[in-house]
Amino acid sequence: MLLCAHLPWASVACAQGTARAWTFAELLRPPDAVELRRVDEEWARKPWAISDVRRVGVTTVPMGEHVFEARLFTYALNGSRGCGAIIVPSDAPPRSLAGLIDIGDIRWDYPDRDLTRGAYVARILGDRAREFALIVPCARGMALRMGEWRVEADGDRRDAWEGVAEDAIGFLTVALSVTPEIDSQRVAAYGYSRGGGVALIVGERDPRVRAVVAFAGPTDWFSAMGRPGQDWPAQLEHASRDPALPMDSRESQYLDWFVRGRESLALANLRRRLVGASPLYFAEKLPPFQIHHGERDSPVPVRNATALQARLSDADPSRRVFIYRGAGHFLDETTAPATARAFLIEHVLRER
Repeated sequence: MLLCAHLPWASVACAQGTARAWTFAELLRPPDAVELRRVDEEWARKPWAISDVRRVGVTTVPMGEHVFEARLFTYALNGSRGCGAIIVPSDAPPRSLAGLIDIGDIRWDYPDRDLTRGAYVARILGDRAREFALIVPCARGMALRMGEWRVEADGDRRDAWEGVAEDAIGFLTVALSVTPEIDSQRVAAYGYSRGGGVALIVGERDPRVRAVVAFAGPTDWFSAMGRPGQDWPAQLEHASRDPALPMDSRESQYLDWFVRGRESLALANLRRRLVGASPLYFAEKLPPFQIHHGERDSPVPVRNATALQARLSDADPSRRVFIYRGAGHFLDETTAPATARAFLIEHVLRER
């Protein structure tokens, strides 16, 4: 048994007599069919009770060369406060816009998501931006900011994977109910980095999502997020005992999302969190998608993309992985934005 007294960030739990009775090698063993089925069954049973939808403010934000109207909402999902923004071009006719769920990344220090100066996805949409409504959910436990307006969601900000996927799906329901400009038959999901991984989870779990674009997204927390050439379980074991572990490191974020404060949970329950956060294992449920990844990405190793690519059963042109030689975590200087734009035009701006 490994006592949590060895874990510098678990001193409170240690004081209460909590112990860690598992190793990282056990935690990171590849998932089996029973564990995958458990995730599917739990998603099938999730309640989706939306209530208390309130429009709390309206402002404007830039979208490329245009200025769009941003409507901020709060709501309750199964009794917990959620929030988000719906960003639309002014005077759009009913059902004239495709909906694009824009799932943001998060830093190690969990800052507000600030859209005062617009959204990165405007670079992808380019001159087609006026044909989209952005659906921007708050991540649980975090806030969304636009100018003088700020809305904040309830919940544990460390529940950054399936929890945020639930938030995105819940806010999509809100957006479709209060935004007549959106055509509910033309909805896609997009995300960058952590947001890319969550966008894939959303695409796997919500049949209303017809296409997914993921830039530099994690797909597998069992092995693909490990540092290439290193023993990932041993690396995490060492990190968990390191009192000088940098808070902005990959290891620290991993521990925060999946381990810290949960040392006493049964191993099966900890592994359940990892399975649900790893869209690789449910790739067959995805709608048409594109994954874009830099060959030299350090925060999210490229094997997250190549592992999913290896699971594709055929050369279906609607399910593609693009690897950019020499590129890192940011893909602005590659053809990724233009390629993703063409994909979205094909799959959600097609003629009705």
